[in-house]
Amino acid sequence: MGTQYRAHCPKCGYNTNISLGVGFAYPQVYADVQEKGKRGELGDDIRDFFAGHPDGIIDPEPVILQCEKCGEYDYGSSLRMYVPKKSKKLRNVVRGIWSTAMPFHNAEYIPPGEFENNYKLYKEHLHFCQKCGGNMKMISEQHINKLKCPRCDDTFLTAEICALWD
Repeated sequence: MGTQYRAHCPKCGYNTNISLGVGFAYPQVYADVQEKGKRGELGDDIRDFFAGHPDGIIDPEPVILQCEKCGEYDYGSSLRMYVPKKSKKLRNVVRGIWSTAMPFHNAEYIPPGEFENNYKLYKEHLHFCQKCGGNMKMISEQHINKLKCPRCDDTFLTAEICALWD
């Protein structure tokens, strides 16, 4: 399931859209993100991670991002890097068909929310602001109603769902 929010400031009019979730395309998004990471398209840190941990994975789930310098909001894949736990066989890895209507035959992926069952967090990927180059911090979707306006700083943004998809 995917959700798009419109977050706006009732005081100054600041406005941004934040899209979270992937929907039925998750198996393909998961595979694409792993491949882009291995090719170095998502940053040197992720490319180096895969070179040193070929059995590692990165989390493709979208998260809210906020610049620590200018306060601007954005969204993107978390890209957290995980390594396998030194334990038993992988659990909850999905293999095969996701949906007969979707072309994900023989796909193998870790479903959202299952990373911690089989993997441990190795490193957080550092995101950078496209507007000012500052470091971006990740914010969970559960805090969508606690986002402060980057211009007013003392006003909470009003977050409204403006789109849903599967």
